[in-house]
Amino acid sequence: MLALMASGCATASGRRQIVSIDSEPRGATVYLQGEPEALGQTPFFYRMERTPEDTFVFQAPSGAKVAHKFSCNYRWWLEGLGNGTLLLFSPEAAVAAFALDYITGAAFECPLNITAAIPQASPSPFRSSYCKKYLILPPFHFDEQISDEIAQIWQQEALYGLKGCDNFYDYELGKRTFQSLNLSHRNAVGLRDMRREQINYAGLATGATDLVVLNYEQVGGTLRLKADVIDLHTGQSRVVDKFAVQVNGAERFEIDETDSYLLYTFRFIPNSVTYGFSRTSQLLAAREGRELTSVVDEKGLPSYIANWNMISVEHPDAYSSWDVSFDFYPSLSFVYKNQDMEFSETETDRQQSRRHQLFHILPLYNVSLTGHTALGAFTVAIGAGVSQHYLKATNKSAFYSFNATFMNELAWSAFVSQDLFFRFATGEYRFYGRQYRDELYEVTPRVNFVSAGVGFFIPQFRRFARSFY
Repeated sequence: MLALMASGCATASGRRQIVSIDSEPRGATVYLQGEPEALGQTPFFYRMERTPEDTFVFQAPSGAKVAHKFSCNYRWWLEGLGNGTLLLFSPEAAVAAFALDYITGAAFECPLNITAAIPQASPSPFRSSYCKKYLILPPFHFDEQISDEIAQIWQQEALYGLKGCDNFYDYELGKRTFQSLNLSHRNAVGLRDMRREQINYAGLATGATDLVVLNYEQVGGTLRLKADVIDLHTGQSRVVDKFAVQVNGAERFEIDETDSYLLYTFRFIPNSVTYGFSRTSQLLAAREGRELTSVVDEKGLPSYIANWNMISVEHPDAYSSWDVSFDFYPSLSFVYKNQDMEFSETETDRQQSRRHQLFHILPLYNVSLTGHTALGAFTVAIGAGVSQHYLKATNKSAFYSFNATFMNELAWSAFVSQDLFFRFATGEYRFYGRQYRDELYEVTPRVNFVSAGVGFFIPQFRRFARSFY
């Protein structure tokens, strides 16, 4: 785990960065200085290497060239927060992480928009000429099928409003791109609610130049659709009159939004896995008349496996910088101990020892309130479930039990890339039911925990599971 952390915190967020490259006027061919191969024709999105500085060369159709030099800033806050924490574990690893991030360029943050102004003669030697590609954001509706139907009806009717070589990006493929960003028909967002990194990713993945945000209202039996067309590179919005569509039979788009909201809010499949270190309070307590004198934890493969957990987190791209969300979701956690314990009798000081393995499987269903901030997400959660306990002590028969389990937790999570996040949590488990006890000790009904680790956001879990039903 330490080796993974030493690879650098900023390195986790990538050695490359997606940028928007544009020119005024548009239609210029762009090169990296000193490279013969063209990167593309403005406007376009490009995944570039993070470097302290670099230069793009913009060439107009007339042959005129403009060199645009830009600089990338050192990410002091991310380097200090991420790699700086390694000093607590290993100064050598921290130095290696800082050096690796600097050498690879991962320590730098480059401009997300690069625009060059190309001088023009009078009259202009060339006109901006490029093909627009429209990416449709799934319209807001609690029912996915209805959202898709609205978008597809609008697209079919709006085809008549296209000009020249303009076209639409495939709606289903575009929807998958938004889903990878945790955006769907259930997020009533527009471009102003999307982060620049998120916009650049969608533009690169689809090759789109413009985003279509559909707004609709029902008037009697008619559904009126209006499209806000937003330039992905400049953020400028415009209304295209030819994209205004009216659909009869709007009654079929009505649903019970209360039921749909509950179906959306209650989730049944986790979307993330975490790996990290955790510390718990003592799981076993000495019986009356005895005192626990020493505990030695033995590490092994099961203990490392138990460091993996399945949880659900809210991706920040689905929310504005300051927001609140209320969610229901499942989680699966593990507690494993392989210990040598020594006890002494209070009256005689006679020493006794015991080795045991203790394993808890904790499937819970949780309700959480999350505050989304610029510094990460802060979550308060409570959960309930039925946990399975297994204990095997030396010269004792294995003990199994199922217990009602309740959990409360306070957690902080912060994404450092599109899929990678850090998570810290503290809380308590309470167990109700049959507990193990013998002449030396008994299982405690309450366990406090503190955990810290790295998480991986994998929304494909849900899509994979849904494919079976």
